[in-house]
This record gives sequence, C-alpha cells and structure tokens, in this order.
Amino acid sequence: MRLFAYHENPESVAALLNALSRQVEVHAFRVVSPLWHLKQQREDRGGFYWADVADADHQTVVAVPGLRRFPGVSRWWLERSYRSAVRRFGRPDFVLVDSPYLEPFASAIDAPLAYVATDAYRFYAWPVARTARLERALLARARASFPVSELLAEEFESAGAEAVTRLPNGVSGRFAELARGQLPVPLDLATIARPRVAVVGMINGTYDWALIERLAEARPEVSFVFIGPNREPEVALRARIDAVFARENVYWLGSKPRTDLPSYLNASDVLLNPLTINEHNDRRFPLRLCEYLATNRLILTTAIHEAKWFAPHVVPFGDATSALAALDAALGGEPAVDSVERRAWLEANTWDARASEVLSVLEAVAGNRA
Repeated sequence: MRLFAYHENPESVAALLNALSRQVEVHAFRVVSPLWHLKQQREDRGGFYWADVADADHQTVVAVPGLRRFPGVSRWWLERSYRSAVRRFGRPDFVLVDSPYLEPFASAIDAPLAYVATDAYRFYAWPVARTARLERALLARARASFPVSELLAEEFESAGAEAVTRLPNGVSGRFAELARGQLPVPLDLATIARPRVAVVGMINGTYDWALIERLAEARPEVSFVFIGPNREPEVALRARIDAVFARENVYWLGSKPRTDLPSYLNASDVLLNPLTINEHNDRRFPLRLCEYLATNRLILTTAIHEAKWFAPHVVPFGDATSALAALDAALGGEPAVDSVERRAWLEANTWDARASEVLSVLEAVAGNRA
C-alpha cells in the first residue's frame, strides 16, 4: 500500500507515520507557513518533537501562505505538490490528512481519503463555524476516520462518518527502552530539591493553573517542575502562567530534546497531568500519559474523560482537595507501581500497534471498495 500524508501536527502524527513507514510505503508532507519554516530552521527543532519522520520513505515540507488566512492560494500550492508527488512516486492508495483546513485541498485529490483527528479542533482559537463546516465536509468525504478519543468518535459517528475507528496516542518503543535504562540526573534538575513533581508538555491555557497554584502554595516543600515550550498567545493568561512560574517552588526548564525526557521523568518523584476538566480536554488523549507510563513513577491526572483508559496505572482526581490527598499519598509511595502490568500496557499501546490498526482499517475499506 502507498500512502500520502499531508499533516499540520508535528507530534503524534509524525510518530504514527514513522510506524506506518515500517509497514508500507509512506510519503509524508508537512504543511507549514513560510514564516514557521524559517523560524524552525533557525531554532533547535529537536526541542519538543515527539517523533521525527526521517525514517519515513520520504518527508517533504510544503510551505503554503496559510491554510486559514489564504485558503485559495494554499489549496493551489498543495494541489501542485500532490500532482508532483504522483508523478514522482505513483498514485497513492490512500491520502491521510489531519486538519479540517486541508479539506479544500482534499476535495481535489483523486484517491480515497482518511482523516486522522488528533484533537477536537472546534475548541481551537480558529473561526468556530468555519472549522466545524470544514470538518463536516471532510468527514463526509473521508472513507475512514480516526478520532483520538471516545467522545470524538461518538461525535463522528453521529455525523455519519464512515469507518470510524478510535485511534489513541501511543508510545515509541525507543522512548520506553530509554525510560527503563539507568539514566543520569540532568544537571539543571539535580540542583532542584526533592521531592519533585514533573509536568511534561506544551505549556498553555489547557492546564488548570488555579489548581497548579493551589498545589504549589499548599506544598511549599515540593518542587513543581515544568518541561516544554511556553507558547500561550493570550496576554492575560500568559501573565498568569508567568506568575505561577515565579513562585519559589515552581521551576520552568524550557524545552528539552525528546531523547532527554526519560532522564527528567525518572529523576522526578511524581508525574502530573494537570489538564483542566472541560469539554475540550475530555476529547483529548494526553500523549504525556503514554510516556509517563514508560517509567516506574507514580502518575496523577485530573479526571478528564480519557483518564479511565489508563487505569489502574494513574490516580485521577477531581478538585484541589482530592489532588492534594493524591499527591501526599504518591509522595508516600502509594499506590505501589506494578511494573509488570505497565510493561504489558506499553507493549499493547505502541505506535507500531496503532499503525497496524490503521492499516487493517484501510485495507478493509479498500477491499470493500473493490
């Protein structure tokens, strides 16, 4: 099978494409704006990518003026890219896309379409009505769709989408292997007093900053360590985040290369997923929880909908009071970590396993079409 993948998401989709490329012929096209591409070339790209698509058969950057600001010109450029790829590699059996804003381009391609939805995009800071309209059109056109969460899958089915298959995030075997090894304590973490509670991921408004502030205030003897880029664009919320980071027992270490993250996780005492409990986060499947499970550290999470899929390996809480109780218990070593069960969970939830699920669905859809 030959797959073309046009994607905006550089993280989980890239990891999925890596796994797919080990099983079938994959040609990946990263859709970016020229400004973003220039910025990435000047900065350290290794700072916070869950995966690199370098292992795929082909990886091409397609710079477009802007899928949201200049949809007409961007569509023309993408169609040009597609025709060029067909001439070079042959016609694809499927084309994967991961954004509603790729729908205008997708309507012009002459191959079956699959939609990988890694998030509930209607909650993004994009035009809500337009985003919803484009996603409905994409679902109507797609022969298969892969929403990341249970609630998102239910919404797709209600919208009449074909071959809806829930596709949660996974973990790479390499990451799990690193996390199980003997790792040194990173120098910038070694200077931070224990006990350490670590949070890894994109720092933005999806976190419950009121909860984080309450935890830091109530437990001044605990060091709360944040790793990841701070890309919150909203001024007032950015100021709130900066105020939390200014607390004496809160540390922001910035972005780290993905291969270094197991060292930071293993050198922490408790790992935290602080997403706010709301409609958006209930439709997400946190990638950080997958990678937290590669360690033998206790894991706490807000009781978002998808937290149940990680049971019994995480401790969910609903408010600050239960969060403090869970934190105190975790710092005391409760509940005990079952490393055998965690290993079994990891083996069943690798990106290779996710890729096999995708291929099974696509092959079935192709067979039915034939």
